[in-house]
Amino acid sequence: MKKKYLILIVSLILLLFVPYDWGKAQNYNRRQVISKIRDYEVKRKRALKNGDYKTAISLSWQIAESYHLIKQTGLMVRYYERAIYAAEKQNDKLLEARSHEKLGDKYEMPDYFTKKNSQYQEAATLYNEINEFEKEGNVLRKIVKITHKERDYENLIPTAELLLSKPDTFQVTRQDRINLSTVLMEAHTKQGSEEKVKLFELMWEQARNQKPDPRDKKRELAEAMQIDPMLLSQRELEFLRTQKKELTLDIDSQKYVIEKQGLELQLKNLDLKIKESDRQKQEAIAKEQKAEAEKQKAEAATQRARNNQFLIGLIGGGIVLLLSVIAFVQKFNSNRKLNSKNKEIELERQKSDTLLLNILPEETAQELKETGHAQPHSYELVTVMFTDFKGFTQISEKLSPEDLVKKLEYCFTEFDKICENNNLEKIKTIGDAYMCAGGVPVANTSNPKDAVKAGLEMQKFMKEWKDYQEKLGEPTFELRLGIHTGSVVAGVIGKNKFAYDIWGDAVNLAARMESSGQVGKVNISETTYNHIKNDFECEYRGKITAKNKGEIDMYFVNTVIS
Repeated sequence: MKKKYLILIVSLILLLFVPYDWGKAQNYNRRQVISKIRDYEVKRKRALKNGDYKTAISLSWQIAESYHLIKQTGLMVRYYERAIYAAEKQNDKLLEARSHEKLGDKYEMPDYFTKKNSQYQEAATLYNEINEFEKEGNVLRKIVKITHKERDYENLIPTAELLLSKPDTFQVTRQDRINLSTVLMEAHTKQGSEEKVKLFELMWEQARNQKPDPRDKKRELAEAMQIDPMLLSQRELEFLRTQKKELTLDIDSQKYVIEKQGLELQLKNLDLKIKESDRQKQEAIAKEQKAEAEKQKAEAATQRARNNQFLIGLIGGGIVLLLSVIAFVQKFNSNRKLNSKNKEIELERQKSDTLLLNILPEETAQELKETGHAQPHSYELVTVMFTDFKGFTQISEKLSPEDLVKKLEYCFTEFDKICENNNLEKIKTIGDAYMCAGGVPVANTSNPKDAVKAGLEMQKFMKEWKDYQEKLGEPTFELRLGIHTGSVVAGVIGKNKFAYDIWGDAVNLAARMESSGQVGKVNISETTYNHIKNDFECEYRGKITAKNKGEIDMYFVNTVIS
């Protein structure tokens, strides 16, 4: 008996105090995931360059899923937003809606409830515009689920009522009607609308009386939208209590039968002994009775000892259980504080990651985070572009500082989009000058064509913007743009205020191409011309004198050869 109690107590202690690191169950190899992300990114940029936006969007989803796997939420959001932007640019509302829905699925509750709800609302609106009503219905069910969880009745009520108002359009099943009626009864009860409560209570009863809907078996969402699982747990608890009572009665009954049979057997043995000792003397009978009395006394003493041991074991087990509960509560509170602190650290890390990616290229930023420094690299084939606004100083005198910065920001933001679509890396802006390059930080052989194509798009954008500004009577800018191809060194140097930059004679020549160019033209060097002459129609300008460089052969790029 003592051994059994000892084993029970040791088992309880082991279950409560032996730690298990559940985090190790998902210990992914970060380096393998990051390597896979780089492969996806190269394929994504290639797809964008080839105009295959559906593949680019699919790869953006895979990159976002990979970043979600290693808990880099900021980068995950960034790539889902790239997928949304690409789908929006191609006017593919189905992929745009799917991207919003995927991003909403990844935001975790309750920290990102507002963002999660916003993404679902965008997805539902887009599905409605393209008549994908079944998909819209699935998103609306997700909105009902999260708003009910947060008790956001203002958004829950119209969404749930919309689903019930169009059951055929949104494929509303019997279980959906039960669940939606239940949450609406709860919501209107909280808001004090008795008529609405009665209406949805009637709808709930009608749905309960209907035949089972076979679509419910195919939809796991019905189980996910259970409103109050505590009710089921209470019923199970009552059922278990009833079973325990019945089992206890059965055990007591069996004990009684066994004890009765034992007593009957003892009586039979006693009768047999009496019959066999009839011929013995009265003295033998007295001794037998005395021995029986002593035996009963010993059994009573043994039973009392057992009862005392059981009581001691019960008290000891209760004390151990109480101490275990106290230790568990303390450990739970400690873990909750630790989790809260980890969430704060994660949010700050995401902010720093986002800020770093706005300063450095993605590959360089990743190298800096992993090794603590970013090694400069040499590149043999890099195309450098410089732009500058003509008459910027005179125009700046006519505008307030706020309006001037606003116009610059509008132009440079569009330049950023053009660079990303043409696989170029923005290097920096200096005043009204904009500098970018192709072939860094990932080397390629297409950068001369990429840079010239981007230059033509920038000049086209500036012409359209100029015409629009002149119609409004607003001051406007005109753009000079120069391009040269050569070798450079690129990277990050120094320890404070990191900035990605490139160095080399090719940079100086690109600057001379810009200063020697003309407004509205794409001015390129002979080196760049030799790389792109079979793909673009160019105009030879002759030898032009460039500052500190002497005479240089220059060309204007007019258009792409069909």
